[in-house]
Amino acid sequence: MLALAASSVASLFIFITYGYFVTKTANIPASFTEKAFIGLAASNTVISALSLFFQINSTVLISILLSSIIMMYFIRDDLKELYFSIIADKKIIYYSLPFIIITFFVSLGPPRAYDTGLYHLQNIKWIEEYAVVPGLANLHGRFGFNPNIFTLFACTSLFDLFKQEIFSVNFTLYTILVMYFTKKIHFIYKNHGITNILIFNSIIFVDIIFSFSNLSSPSPNFISAALPLFILASTVKEPDQEDNSTFKRYMPLLILCIYVLTVKLATLPLMVLFVFVVIKNKMERRELFWTFALLALIVLPWLARNIILTGWLIYPFPSIDLFDFDWKVPLSSVLSEKAAVTGWARSPGELYRSAAQMAFSEWFPRWWHRIFLEHKLLFLASITFPLIAIIGTVFKIIKIEYFRRAIIVTSFLGVIFWLMLAPAFQFGEPFLIVAALSPLLFYEFKLNWEAGNKLIPALYIIVISLCGLHAKKIARFDIRHVAFKPQLIAKPQEVDFKSYITGGIPIYFPTNDDRCYDQKIPCTPYPDNTLTVRNKTLQSGFTHQIIHNR
Repeated sequence: MLALAASSVASLFIFITYGYFVTKTANIPASFTEKAFIGLAASNTVISALSLFFQINSTVLISILLSSIIMMYFIRDDLKELYFSIIADKKIIYYSLPFIIITFFVSLGPPRAYDTGLYHLQNIKWIEEYAVVPGLANLHGRFGFNPNIFTLFACTSLFDLFKQEIFSVNFTLYTILVMYFTKKIHFIYKNHGITNILIFNSIIFVDIIFSFSNLSSPSPNFISAALPLFILASTVKEPDQEDNSTFKRYMPLLILCIYVLTVKLATLPLMVLFVFVVIKNKMERRELFWTFALLALIVLPWLARNIILTGWLIYPFPSIDLFDFDWKVPLSSVLSEKAAVTGWARSPGELYRSAAQMAFSEWFPRWWHRIFLEHKLLFLASITFPLIAIIGTVFKIIKIEYFRRAIIVTSFLGVIFWLMLAPAFQFGEPFLIVAALSPLLFYEFKLNWEAGNKLIPALYIIVISLCGLHAKKIARFDIRHVAFKPQLIAKPQEVDFKSYITGGIPIYFPTNDDRCYDQKIPCTPYPDNTLTVRNKTLQSGFTHQIIHNR
């Protein structure tokens, strides 16, 4: 408990100070939640830039914390205002607290996500122990995916202090989102009653609440689903709310659109919303230049890590082939990794590689037959309802406010992108949900229902109870074992590790499994006789003893 609490407080402190400092320096108007998420993006960018030259350990964390303390001097008035606003809004904290407490205990359990044992934990270990390693994706193709958030997980893991990684970033973001949606729903209900927008936000809130199962894992899936939901939901305005916003008011959302793209490429359709914002707010050339320069700062460290890890600008997409480094991942391996992502999403199992090569008419019926009924209904709703809205707008049958229309189009294109690229539901969740909820964005209604005063508290209690029951099923641990720090990742007893030598260095690989779990590095899912160490040191990186294709 103490370890998770310490890491969470450190993460929250960094997000708040960096967020308030950046928005004040750049004169960007933003809410508390937007500032905290901008602080997430800013601190993650700084840490990723440092990872190009240094291992991300306690020294870097102390440096980041010291910079946060220095920033406090420049934002001291803003922090005072934040403190008084928290005091004034303590009712929101009380409403949020049950969800936060339940999730805190779930986060004390062992990492449960399959990919954490496969490559998340190993990737973070590399970041903690070495500066970015050339050709690391040659050791394991998944290391080339490079979710930007991994450097932040490494920085806040407190490994040097607790001798195990503490993963608090997802829990911290979850806490911020719970408080944001609790406050927003309370405000809408208090001022407007039960409206279509209240229901829209409530459904998104419930989806976020019940996504806590894997918060104990350092998985990018939570942030790549939750941040797009926040971005899309926070763009929606009440029907009586005038749009007097300047371009700067949308800067927080643009920053987050760019940032979340560096966490997971599946969020690329958010760029459609980005374009809608730019078109709506006609900007001078100079203003546009400085905006894109600011956003480029977020992307550049991530792109630099991509190039060093893989030799490719965007991995595993071989269409952009600009470099010919000796550590470059061979084209055949890139295509294989891309096929694995697409094929497994279409048809998980032994035939996943053939599924990646199938035409739509071949793989779609198999995929449709395999998915659950609720997923079929969600998919149908996410296709049908946005089409009704788009066709109705084109023929002027339905009138939809500009940004609501932008959200509908963005989510619909997001569903199409997801379906064609990798139709596993965890990849397209935010677009599927928002697209399915699109009628709530073009059909206005308000329920003047006196029973609502009793219904809302009852629903609140029901959601907390279901949340608690779900937590009880998945958080199975002895409280005595987690009083100080969370449980380690669970490794099956039958899994052991062997090694082989390349370049004078032992490379570990698991038996009876393809996951390395928390085995010391270097570890790969399977032995590879073509793998070699570039200059006989791990920091020098890895390459293959074959001719690279261009």
